[in-house]
Amino acid sequence: DQRTGFTDAERADGYEQLSLLGLTAAQIAKRTHSRKENVEHGLAARQSQTARDHLASGFTIEQAAVLAEFDDDEEAVESLVAASQRGTFDHTASRLRQKREAARAVAAEIDRLTAEGTTVLDQAPWDYYYDGRGPAAPLRALGIDEEQHATCPGRAVIVVATWAGEAQTEEVCTDWKANGHENRQAVAGSSGPLDEDEKAERRRVIEGNKEWRAATEVRRDWLRTFTQRKSAPKDAAATLARLLAQAPSRVHDGMNDRKGITTEVIGEGWRNNAPASTARASIYALTIALAGIEVTYADVHTWRGMTGTDLDYLAVLVAWGYTPCDLEQGLLDARAEQ
Repeated sequence: DQRTGFTDAERADGYEQLSLLGLTAAQIAKRTHSRKENVEHGLAARQSQTARDHLASGFTIEQAAVLAEFDDDEEAVESLVAASQRGTFDHTASRLRQKREAARAVAAEIDRLTAEGTTVLDQAPWDYYYDGRGPAAPLRALGIDEEQHATCPGRAVIVVATWAGEAQTEEVCTDWKANGHENRQAVAGSSGPLDEDEKAERRRVIEGNKEWRAATEVRRDWLRTFTQRKSAPKDAAATLARLLAQAPSRVHDGMNDRKGITTEVIGEGWRNNAPASTARASIYALTIALAGIEVTYADVHTWRGMTGTDLDYLAVLVAWGYTPCDLEQGLLDARAEQ
């Protein structure tokens, strides 16, 4: 295991051989001085032909385990392989997991509602959310509740995934005009479906929100690793000073652990576990400030209105080794071109 040139493919094969001899993942980890999680990833990868093939071509054990996770989804595997070439493998894996979990939650809710005899629309009629264009409208726009709408022939529900990946149900009327309702959200003079430019913009926003949510998970993972560093980057002190001077409210959010992000990044009991060494203390203080920036980033719409501080923060992370997703890189590129 320690020889030069030993590959992850060989390592995963070794884990499997030890497993076939009856050793558990914990026992294999102990005997090979490996992390148990890495052993589990290796064993999972060996169960998938796709993962084994890509291990042999140079994928890491962690990446191969993700391929095994999506072995039944050819499109997802293709996306992951392409992302590995761009350096955005983790971002793509995060987004695919969110998409899969959301789809499962939505499917389960649709099955439940269908079994109850409720009409469920195949897809959300996005037009109704904005200005009343199109026939469908949510009850909140019509000013009526579900009980009042119970006997309406246009009664139906849509099921969509929330930003947290949970199923959310909303009742709509499929033809509010024909059924005699008044749409309070309808804009005077507006009629007809969205034009192609409007549809494209809404698709851009929806896809951007999904990519931002996935990137947030990857960025938080990166920060958790960053806070374990033994020494700070050379410009850490200057960065912290700039944050204190230019974004004190953000730093304050980190110090107050707003939304629990500081705890998520540093760990439970972080207030009582400040390191004694100067180098580690610098990392610790900087991470608290960065966690405060992440509080703002927790809003899925942040990418649509990035401030100079937000972009500076992102650029600093990239300079320190964080690999941005395509959306994040695009925001940085756009600023550079200004």
